[in-house]
Amino acid sequence: MAEKKLEKSVIENPVAGKVIGAFLSVAPKIMLVSLVAFATSVLAFNFFFNPGVVLDIFGACVLGLASAIGLWTLFLSVHLFVEGKLFEVLYENPKDTKSFDDAVKFFWQVHRKNHSLQSRWEGTRRIYFETITFCVIQWALTLIGFAIVAVGIE
Repeated sequence: MAEKKLEKSVIENPVAGKVIGAFLSVAPKIMLVSLVAFATSVLAFNFFFNPGVVLDIFGACVLGLASAIGLWTLFLSVHLFVEGKLFEVLYENPKDTKSFDDAVKFFWQVHRKNHSLQSRWEGTRRIYFETITFCVIQWALTLIGFAIVAVGIE
């Protein structure tokens, strides 16, 4: 997929801030969907796992992978939620990025350099689509793992 570039004048517009806020408002919903899939995979693993059946072992591995991806999806969802709140703050005064970066550095030591608004948008867009992709993969693996374990029950 080709990277989209936004002009500085477009990004600094308050309407653009509301647009990214609207997209990032989906983060708690993704978190809920991911939590349900995570709980489903854990419950399926606990209730149906029978170590003597080969399909159960394979299904358990698939459910384990779904659970691991679920934890990553939850982390990304929380990250998106925080990004959404930070974009709200940033768009209140988009010209004062130095104060914003200094405040973020106080809480998040990894944040070492100042970023342009464009690079913030690009990074958040990447995380947004990565989160949705991992959530879909998690659900698919959960359903497949559940089906494999269910077939393995005699």
